[in-house]
Amino acid sequence: ITITSLFFSKEAVVSFGFESRHVILWFTIFIIHISISGMFILIAELTRSSSWVIGVTLFICFDMTSLLYALINILIEKIGIKSVDISVFMLDANLSQMELGVPDKCIIRSLVIGILFLILMALAGMKIQKVKDI
Repeated sequence: ITITSLFFSKEAVVSFGFESRHVILWFTIFIIHISISGMFILIAELTRSSSWVIGVTLFICFDMTSLLYALINILIEKIGIKSVDISVFMLDANLSQMELGVPDKCIIRSLVIGILFLILMALAGMKIQKVKDI
């Protein structure tokens, strides 16, 4: 984008540099991507098929998870728990929020959720992995 802006914008001033906030944001995005990949590997391991992974990937990419999260939120409200948004705790929703202007509180929450999912996926993978699979 920076190189293209040099060609198409005559008055643009382009500066190069990094802030520590950007590095933390990119690290958070990296952790979330690794966690999502771990989830896909776990699904493939559980189902012994890649077709489920493809289905889940399409489900996430077409943002169908927001419908699922809305349904879960309705069910949680019917139980009696008010003002809970399940999407705040999901990887794909946190990944879609990662922009340069996102508040620090969201970055920290996303990083913690990414690390927790990464640990859970690793522990679940170790639990279901069989010696004959290696």
